[in-house]
Amino acid sequence: MTTRFLGIIAAATLFASAGPASALCQSAELDAAIDDHRYDEALTRVRQLADAGVPDCQRAAGLMLRYGERLYGSEIHADPVQARRYLEMAAKQGDAFAVRLLARRE
Repeated sequence: MTTRFLGIIAAATLFASAGPASALCQSAELDAAIDDHRYDEALTRVRQLADAGVPDCQRAAGLMLRYGERLYGSEIHADPVQARRYLEMAAKQGDAFAVRLLARRE
């Protein structure tokens, strides 16, 4: 239950932190997947947009892959290598949040 709650909070902050540009990483389909806790579907869509060069989706993919099971339940497996790759992509496009995350050590 706590993991699901944290996943909801993480999903909400994931996209809210992006500011006005976050609309590029949102769609009715993506919102529905997040609302229904279908994080695997959400990650698939976010990765497609991230690979197409959308910085806030790059950050979102990086966060989902960085925290994996801790925040998104068993559907999303943490992948530090891929998380870093997406965060670096976002940082190279000027995403300050991604830059700060990359500077942090966990």
